[in-house]
Amino acid sequence: MKLLQNLKQAWQIATKGSIADFLRGEDGDRSGAVMTNAYTQSTWVYSCISLIAAKVAQTPFVLVRGNGKTESEVTSGPVYEAFHRPHPQMSRFEFWENYITWMLVRGEVFIVPMLDGRMIRLVPVNPERMWPIMEGNLLAGWRYSAGPYSGPVDSEVFLPEEVIHDKLVNPWNFYRGLSPMEVAQLPASGDYAAAQFMKGFMMNNADSGLIVTTDQQVTPEQREQLMSALRERKRRAGTADRPLILFGGLKVEKPALNSADSKYLEQRKCNRQEICAIFGVPQELLGINEDANRSVGESTRLNFVENRIAPFCQRIAAAWELQIAAWDKTLKGYFDIDDLPEMQAARRSRIASGTALFAMGVPLNTINEDLDLGLPDIDHGDVGYLPTGLLPVGTVRKPTQVDTGKPTDATTNSFNKALRILDTIKEAEVVAAKETHVCKAAAEYEAAIQPSILAKRSKIERLFFEQRGRVLEALQARYKAGIPTAQRANDDLFDVAAENNAVHRYLDPLLVMDLQFGGAQLSLEIGEPNFALAPEDALAYLSKRQSMISGINETTAAAIDATMMEGLTSGESLAQLSDRIKNVFTEATDRRADTIAVTETNTAINSGRFGAMQKAKVPMKTWHSSNLEGVRVSHSQANLNYGEKGIPLDQPFRVGGFDLMHPGDPDGPAKEVINCRCYTRAVLPDRSTSGVLLTYNEFRATAGRSQMAYSELHHP
Repeated sequence: MKLLQNLKQAWQIATKGSIADFLRGEDGDRSGAVMTNAYTQSTWVYSCISLIAAKVAQTPFVLVRGNGKTESEVTSGPVYEAFHRPHPQMSRFEFWENYITWMLVRGEVFIVPMLDGRMIRLVPVNPERMWPIMEGNLLAGWRYSAGPYSGPVDSEVFLPEEVIHDKLVNPWNFYRGLSPMEVAQLPASGDYAAAQFMKGFMMNNADSGLIVTTDQQVTPEQREQLMSALRERKRRAGTADRPLILFGGLKVEKPALNSADSKYLEQRKCNRQEICAIFGVPQELLGINEDANRSVGESTRLNFVENRIAPFCQRIAAAWELQIAAWDKTLKGYFDIDDLPEMQAARRSRIASGTALFAMGVPLNTINEDLDLGLPDIDHGDVGYLPTGLLPVGTVRKPTQVDTGKPTDATTNSFNKALRILDTIKEAEVVAAKETHVCKAAAEYEAAIQPSILAKRSKIERLFFEQRGRVLEALQARYKAGIPTAQRANDDLFDVAAENNAVHRYLDPLLVMDLQFGGAQLSLEIGEPNFALAPEDALAYLSKRQSMISGINETTAAAIDATMMEGLTSGESLAQLSDRIKNVFTEATDRRADTIAVTETNTAINSGRFGAMQKAKVPMKTWHSSNLEGVRVSHSQANLNYGEKGIPLDQPFRVGGFDLMHPGDPDGPAKEVINCRCYTRAVLPDRSTSGVLLTYNEFRATAGRSQMAYSELHHP
């Protein structure tokens, strides 16, 4: 009897749509773009769920015993084995992926703990086969109906405490969860329909179909012959269309795509954004890199872990709290979020901040607690220390006697010169730290110039690496020759003149390209012909930047002289002196490469933009910055003063008490130019500019033989 009832119910469900359509006089065929399961039919739903599940599964679930500083990790025992190997046919990673997938697909997950001898097995079961047993308004149990291939759990009735039930909030049902996939059903079904449309379009050889018209009535036989001929013409995708001959006044018309059909890609993008917003997954993590760069990608991954994965892991740990306590009251479990690569990178950033605080005398234990570094407390961690060996500006430490002889006057003079250069650099950095900040660019300008910045940074890092090798090789040669190192200066280690040639060889071609790029960018904005950079203009710019670019090596040479003299006067070995050289270039790569790349890029691009304005005889110009946190006060004020109406092209901007023809003016002071990302735009009173910023990648893609090569400057 029960079997007949089940068959009757199944038949009613199967025929419900067809009967209703028949009674309404409609076509009962429901085939086509009908979504039945968004998880298996929507690319973005599957990608979002898989990404969250994989990231949670990647996070170690840790069992600990004790509290606070006495807490110790548990790595053995039946509870540990239950999470380490939940089932013989299921790994730890697969278990948590299954757990999160059910949470997001159905809004809830049921785990049935089973005893296998002395082992605890954890089996996730299908929530669709779990039915609540109610007594009044109270939950009395769960009835599980097993199905084929549903797992190693038979049909059974469970008490509430015999299953682990974790669910997402459902305001309409206290006992069941609400899946985000239900909310995503609408955009997912729209995206699925758009994909099916494209599939049909491609399967039809990118043909939107044919309409055959005639003034005469055709017989059923003629109609069937015509349909057969049309089907034969479109045999299958990837094959050429066959010719078709029609008689009797038949005409073939090809319908055109309407505006809604032609915008399906844009609609799919909107659907994708909605789905990602529902699941809390940034599009960049799904491989959508339309508006992303390296810094944006790093911050996106960190925000995803902090704001999506971490809360998810905390709610899961809370759901398991009572069950773990029932197995062993001394244990508790949590997901170790700090073990993820994104959190490790964030910790390294906090450690760098802690290093700066420690140098200021802040005790190590205080830093560890305030920055949450996760380091153990140490005995001397409550004492603050100040760095030793510091001297007032303008004084020189008296060299000490070393085994290789007394330093000569030439060596001491070289050391004094290096100290003076470094003191000047440090003093400039102190002034910059107090009075200026790194200017943040407007988002569209930052994205446009970022590839050029990265190209220069790569060249500069390579230069520093090659210089390090040359200096270490020269130091080795000095020792092999048996020369008393303390009796000579360090000019033979670092040849500034030769290294200047290397710097210009690396940077000059990129700067010429930036000049052309800035001019092309401005030309596109004002709708003028492409900007052509004259060789004499390029040479004039390179000549103007020569002293600034050469200063890169002067700074490096000063740092080498200072650290070498300090090591020599202390009688250090070759290995110790080599480490000093390595530290000089490591610091140069970490601290100076970005500043050099940003400064030279923005200066060259804005010079190219200004040159294009002069050539096009633009009457007015404006100053633009992002007005976000970190912009120099003087540059933010310039944006307020000149950001709308602007000033005549031949007049300078008054910025921070200095006259600048444009942001990054090569004639401007370092305090207003270094690390600046502001830019100038043209003002055309008789018409508006396009507002479109050409990107560096687009410029490189379209730059052909018409662009001046760097070699033409020396070989015209």
